[in-house]
Amino acid sequence: MSVIAQIISFFSNPFFIALPIPFLLVYHETNNTLYAFKWMIFSMLFIVMVGLFVLYEVRRHAFSDIDVSHREQRPLFFAFVMFVSLLYLGSLFVLHGPIGLYVAVGGMLGSIIVLGLVNQRIKASMHVAGIAAFFTVLSLLYGGIHGFWLLMIPVVAWSRVKTKRHTVPEAVVGCVLGIVLTLLLYAGVEIWR
Repeated sequence: MSVIAQIISFFSNPFFIALPIPFLLVYHETNNTLYAFKWMIFSMLFIVMVGLFVLYEVRRHAFSDIDVSHREQRPLFFAFVMFVSLLYLGSLFVLHGPIGLYVAVGGMLGSIIVLGLVNQRIKASMHVAGIAAFFTVLSLLYGGIHGFWLLMIPVVAWSRVKTKRHTVPEAVVGCVLGIVLTLLLYAGVEIWR
């Protein structure tokens, strides 16, 4: 079971979860596969910047691992993600990017602030928060059978606890944050429309 938990934990890393999000958001907004694919590729440049930063910081021992497991290491991670998010936001503005990507960046920036504040008290699971947000968005935007993806949230939470990366309360806090922040953002967008 421990090997299965490690595999689930690895592939539920927020880095991997972030890769398809631009495509799903832009496709939902435009129903244009090629246009969505173009923005996904463009967005990957920024996502990969974060991944490379994490690998660099692990290599120079500023981060203990690719999960940035130690709470005291996370402010540097959050600061870099905010920096990259602002660069991405500026790029979207210059290139007249799709509205869905602006919303996603706004949600990311808000989530970083909230996770940074929560991180002062408890090391909330970013894996569980990310997967909870991802599957909540998928369910809200595409509905129907996609709602079953929400069942993956407890599986990822289990994997994070099983691999001893988080305690049960840390996984639960990550889950609640991922779902609540996503629902608040979604409700805000719906009210704005």
